[in-house]
Order: sequence, then C-alpha cells, then structure tokens
Amino acid sequence: MENAEREAALALTLRSKFVYVTSLDEGFPETRVMFNLLKHRSKALSSGAARVPREFASYLGTNTSSRKVAQMRKDDRVCLYYSDNRTFEGCMVRGRVREVSDTAIREGVWTDSWNMYYHGGLDGGDFSLMLFVPETVRYYHGLKVTAFDA
Repeated sequence: MENAEREAALALTLRSKFVYVTSLDEGFPETRVMFNLLKHRSKALSSGAARVPREFASYLGTNTSSRKVAQMRKDDRVCLYYSDNRTFEGCMVRGRVREVSDTAIREGVWTDSWNMYYHGGLDGGDFSLMLFVPETVRYYHGLKVTAFDA
C-alpha cells in the first residue's frame, strides 16, 4: 500500500499551486509560501537542463536579497510542505538545498515574466535558484500518515 501513498504524495507535489518553505534562522524555523515551480514551470522542469533530478526534488527561485537565501546559505536544511485543503491532503518533504549556478539550468527554469520581481533579470544579481534535494517524505491523508525515504 505504501506505493499508492508514494504516488499520491508525488501527485500532490505536482498539482499544488503553492509550497510552504521552512528554513532555519539561528535554529528557529521560519516558514513562507512560494509558488510551486513543479506546477508553474512543469514543462521546463520535466525535460532539458532544468529537469528535476529525482522524485520530490524541486527548484526554489527567489530574491538573492531575501532572508531565506541568507538562511539557506548558512544552513542548507529545508522543509517543503504541499497541501490540498479540498481533499485534506498534505505532504512534507525534508531535505537540503544547494545554490544553482549552472547557466543552462537557470535559463531553463527562468521565464521572462519574472523580470518584474528580480531587478536586472536572470543575471542581474537579485535572482537566486536553489535545488531542493529531498531526503524523507511524510504524506498525510484519510487520518493516515505514511513516511518513506525520498
């Protein structure tokens, strides 16, 4: 039965509009919501240079000047949480991030509509891209919790 839960958890990560991202600041967790690039950039992240390397992996694109980038550079432990309030599902993925400097990957994830958020665009200095590498997953649905390695 765990395989069915794994597939359901993976499906949730791919359809959730948003992802909650928790990083650590001096040992205390800080959570914020971000667009889920697995959904919003699904085509780019399913093929080519920006293809996510494995199930439950993802990219996080954000402002270099943000607190979360400073936190992730200092402590690479991050937790992502996907949810569907309509179906009462949740998926927590714990792992680590690493900054992406590879031009082909950055260009693959990037879309010109982001120019308004990142001063100077893709290479203007205020866009950071992190690869989230998953380690463990906990999937919640139907009063049941299933835990497994990513």
